[in-house]
Amino acid sequence: MVLTPVVCYWNGTEINSGTWRSLQAGDELDEEALIWRMWTMFVLFACRNRKVLESRSLANDERITFLETQLKEAKYTAEDADRKYEEVGSVVAVV
Repeated sequence: MVLTPVVCYWNGTEINSGTWRSLQAGDELDEEALIWRMWTMFVLFACRNRKVLESRSLANDERITFLETQLKEAKYTAEDADRKYEEVGSVVAVV
């Protein structure tokens, strides 16, 4: 499993990928350490998911901007085609 570096803070304590690796060790834990390990893993997953969602949001914003530009171009092309069609129709009507 490849993990990208993630740094989160929980109650002023830095939780990073190094913390994650230490959590994967199969040490015998008392109940408090087990709860801390589970909570830390939850926080790490939440931070990762937040970063993924932020990344997707930025990608979606870029895509929306691109699609809005394409829509403007398509409207301009359609209006230009309508104008030319009307011009040809008026020339044909005169002849």
